[in-house]
Amino acid sequence: MGLFKRSLFIATGKLFQAITTFTYTIILSHILSKFYYGIYQQALLTSRIIVAIMIFGIPTAVFYFLPRFNDKEKNNFISTIMSIMSLLSVGAIILTYVASLNSRVLYGNVIIKEYLLLYGIFIGGRIFSSILDPFLISRRKEKLVMLYYLFFNTIEIVFIIIYYWLSLSFISIFIFFAIVGILQVLVTFLILTFVYHFKFTKPNFHIGGKILSYSHPIALNNILGILSSNMDKIIISGFLGATYYAIYINGSYQIPLISIFISSVVAVIAPDITAFHFKEEHTQLVSVIRKSIDKTSLLVLPLFIFFLMVSKEFILALYSNKFYASIAIFRITLFILPFRLTNYGNILNLLGKTKTVLFISLFELVLNGALSLTLLRFMGIYGPAISFLITTIIQIFILIYYITKTVDTNITELFPIKNMGNYFLISVLASLPLFLLKNRFTGIRLLILETTVFAVLFMILYFGRRYFFERER
Repeated sequence: MGLFKRSLFIATGKLFQAITTFTYTIILSHILSKFYYGIYQQALLTSRIIVAIMIFGIPTAVFYFLPRFNDKEKNNFISTIMSIMSLLSVGAIILTYVASLNSRVLYGNVIIKEYLLLYGIFIGGRIFSSILDPFLISRRKEKLVMLYYLFFNTIEIVFIIIYYWLSLSFISIFIFFAIVGILQVLVTFLILTFVYHFKFTKPNFHIGGKILSYSHPIALNNILGILSSNMDKIIISGFLGATYYAIYINGSYQIPLISIFISSVVAVIAPDITAFHFKEEHTQLVSVIRKSIDKTSLLVLPLFIFFLMVSKEFILALYSNKFYASIAIFRITLFILPFRLTNYGNILNLLGKTKTVLFISLFELVLNGALSLTLLRFMGIYGPAISFLITTIIQIFILIYYITKTVDTNITELFPIKNMGNYFLISVLASLPLFLLKNRFTGIRLLILETTVFAVLFMILYFGRRYFFERER
């Protein structure tokens, strides 16, 4: 099975997950007040931060260590991994409880406390189930990964529809997620038992020590990374409260399809990167990364141009005029897209440079925190968004430098620059007719027409170029 098809299975499952989360966001932003919608988004922010902290880099460690164990040793390895994740899940629930006790300081209100206590169970389940992807991908079971996501997110879609129709209470959302968290743990255990045919044994402390020794720099890096990437949101939430946070979070919304596809591609090439690096076959390693960036560029660059053109219609169609102030924030954060063509930090981790990634993340965290607070004072709600844009671009360039240095290559070999230029030019040409549509249509009708016209023109130009180029060759 090829790279694209394997990536597509993972991307399909995670895309459905993103659609589910997106559906919740749309429905709740329309039926809840800004304050309660802000509380829901603050709970999601808490989940992102605690998961990044307590996951402790274990999924990456699975990719790294699993090929190094024979069939007999894999039984102890899987049992040890599950034991570690069980402890981390319990720790996450406790950490969520501690956050709820300090809700006035962290969230600007105490109402969120009872909701966080329930959401902590879901967070614990999410952490435990995070090991499922690397174990299944290592066995080339990407289709099973997709089915797992489709199963759980179908349940979530059904619930949000019932919630909307029956006008259930706000707390019922968090009760539902607590139940889902428990189910995720059970299903993850059953799937791994079926795929690997293992029997749970006592954890092997020697193996556990090796795992934690490898993963703790990744864990520290993940903590710094999640704090830095969410520094703008943490500051808005803590200093301006739930209502302003609701406005900001809708504007800083990241297009889910892009991050899902990129993470799926990197997950699929992860075993190849570690294998080629271990054998010191740098030419093949660079080729794998270059091909993956070429795939993601074909998606990211057109979407960047498209959403830049339709940002106003997109935000208002999704969230209504109630969130008009979110448009400017959306446009600011959108400029990160052309730079995020792959997960540079994860690639550097797979190359064994976990401490380098750690120090880069620490640098970004300090810079982002200082700049966000400074710009918040002078530019208000827009300041942290600009800080996030600047510091992310700086971090990406530093990561690229260390990747090229580690694999003894240069940026022109790592990036398919010619193809990227072609994708960008085609996207710009496909977007030009959208100016004409803006003069004649408005609202959701305009957004639908813009999406259709851009997609059709881009496909015609892209495949037309490929046809003439290949015929000339």
